[in-house]
Amino acid sequence: MAGTLDDAVGIPIADLAKVNGITKATLARYVDIPLVAVTDRNSGGLGINAGGTNEFGYAEMLIHLFSISTLSDTTPWGYLDKSGRAIAAASNGPNNRGVFAGCGNVDMCYITITSDSSSDDFGNLLFAMDGNSGCSNWTQGRAVFAGGGNYCSSINFINIGTLGNGYNFGSLVEYCNGMAGGCSNGTLNRGLFAGKNFPAGVTISKIQAININIASDAEYVGDLTVAKGYVAGLNNGSNNRGVFFGGRTYNPSTYHDDIEYVGISTAGSAQFFGNLMETGCWYSGCSNGTQNRGVIGGGFNDPTHLQYINIVSTGNAAQFGYYATGNSTCGGGATNN
Repeated sequence: MAGTLDDAVGIPIADLAKVNGITKATLARYVDIPLVAVTDRNSGGLGINAGGTNEFGYAEMLIHLFSISTLSDTTPWGYLDKSGRAIAAASNGPNNRGVFAGCGNVDMCYITITSDSSSDDFGNLLFAMDGNSGCSNWTQGRAVFAGGGNYCSSINFINIGTLGNGYNFGSLVEYCNGMAGGCSNGTLNRGLFAGKNFPAGVTISKIQAININIASDAEYVGDLTVAKGYVAGLNNGSNNRGVFFGGRTYNPSTYHDDIEYVGISTAGSAQFFGNLMETGCWYSGCSNGTQNRGVIGGGFNDPTHLQYINIVSTGNAAQFGYYATGNSTCGGGATNN
């Protein structure tokens, strides 16, 4: 076993409760959650979810681990160095590093996916981001974080393998907050971001594209089937399919269960894929790449489930497992495959 919260962050539970503004009794439940070493799990195709909001309404610290190829519940694995609600994530695949960014500040932290440890400081974004989106070009090692926060059209990039601050990449087509996830075709270097919610209640259907390997502004390439914010995404790497799911529209307030897909390398609008098990938004997404399984986690209105899809085929999502603790809005998802 890898220990518990006291072992992971080295902070007495009472002090941690004070810092986060919650009761000792509420936070103390984490002391009894054993963290499981990665050696207890399959070594390939590991999925990670981190951050979000727990069932008590507080920003989550727990990092959840699961094997993407095996239907199962998540395993508590480690902790973020800071609690995070709407964080974005990216990874360099089998090189085993995942990076989390945003949550209303400039902080970035990282984990080694196959090591049973909590996160460490990576560096700072150029601007504070919240409700931002992330993607990467996989083993080539560049991650891109975009949008989030008030009037933020900024795109930052980092080298996942090297600790340091973010660099200016370019700008989105317009200010975007509430982009819960991006997608890419991995080493083919095209990244997509979709939807937004900013100003509050104003949603768009735009899909924006970048060349991850070349710093430049995003371009408009198509539309979602519905204008909405808090849309999440995942992909099957060089197999070139991106999937967007969930989301929220306003006036009237509506949560969505639709799943849509796009050909990442081809400019064009999204097409209907299927439906989630429940309506919701702020999901997380990750996949085992060209093996074509996508796992969808958490979400507002659907806090306890993980769902899965076969990315290469259309169809509805099915039950994958449950979270060790409920994530009513889920944070970032990363994978080592």
